Amino acid sequence: MDREAVRAEADEWVREGIITAEQAQEIVARYENSAEGTGSDSDTDTDSEAADDNADAETSPSRLIVALSLMGTALVAVGTLLFTLESALPTALQVTVSLAIPVVLGTVSLRAARDTTSHLARGLWLLAALFVGGTLGALDSLEVLALADGELLALWAAVVLPAGHLRPSTSTVSLGVVLAGGAAFTLIETFWPALAVGVIGLYAVAGGRWLRLQNPETNGDHQSFRSLSSAYTNAGTGLVLLSSLLALHVPRETLRPTLEPTGTLLVTVVLAMGVCGWLWVTDTQGDRRLEGYWAVGTVVALSVALLATTPHSLLGAVGATVAVHLLALFVLLLTVAVALTWRSRMLINLCAITFFLQVVLFLVSTALDILTGSLALVLIGGSLLAIAVGLERGRRTLLARMG
Repeated sequence: MDREAVRAEADEWVREGIITAEQAQEIVARYENSAEGTGSDSDTDTDSEAADDNADAETSPSRLIVALSLMGTALVAVGTLLFTLESALPTALQVTVSLAIPVVLGTVSLRAARDTTSHLARGLWLLAALFVGGTLGALDSLEVLALADGELLALWAAVVLPAGHLRPSTSTVSLGVVLAGGAAFTLIETFWPALAVGVIGLYAVAGGRWLRLQNPETNGDHQSFRSLSSAYTNAGTGLVLLSSLLALHVPRETLRPTLEPTGTLLVTVVLAMGVCGWLWVTDTQGDRRLEGYWAVGTVVALSVALLATTPHSLLGAVGATVAVHLLALFVLLLTVAVALTWRSRMLINLCAITFFLQVVLFLVSTALDILTGSLALVLIGGSLLAIAVGLERGRRTLLARMG
């Protein structure tokens, strides 16, 4: 087992409460010292999809060839779809060709997985998932489907997510989670969509938790379960961070949520309570229940931000702006704490990017209204430079704490 695999396994033990973070660091350090003594220098990706990269280099096409093959395939597929829609072919034939494109791409991907390296197979599988959206759009333009944009996104996600399990693919699962978040954002019209996106993200994290609680060692599929779990967790956490940005960016004068007792609002509240309760009950971090606190804190913060921007809010425009920014920062800090517990470098980096964007939105929404254009630009530019330096130092400190 290489060093990165040992680190990933130790992180999994910490997440399951088997060992502490300090013990995990000692285990990884001991293995790294041992590996250096024997001259080992492996840097293999722990993702299950990367396991296929051990194929003989002489029989595996280079990444350049794979990239060119995928580009060529995508252009042929796009051209075929556009030609079919623009031509005067019978509607039945247009529908057949539109449906056949992702099916053919998926079939070729499964075939490539048996005959060649998995780089091409993974790319074709993701390409097939992307072209499901093109097919749904084509069917909608042909008036075969009479669905709204949000409904098309939801149907797209409903196809892509099972496909990510049929042939385990972290990129396909991540795409499905993002599409589900986009569907929630588009479908929600009666109140603030940021809350709905955050709830979808928490459900994705709950899906990753459920996969971690399974016991796939008996069927030899442990690595696939772990990689798919990470995909759900990372994509879901990304949606939670995105919801904090949506809370700041969405123009409140165009939404002005009224909090009418609609069915959509009731369903969202019930779903939010359900996912918070499940994450709390199944938390494996002992008495801390950090993930449970994170879920509850996220829902409460987004809900309070929703209340702060209603027409009946007593905070006023300035008070509501400050309150929403503070609540978004609260969600970000909770996410940083969870990312440290998960020992996820990618999520730490994502949190750093989110914090930078939050600061930019705050400066834009305040400085531009108070100062003149030139002074505001100087203040925003100087602030961003100082924040960038401090943010990088803080990010490096957090990563160093993770070992």
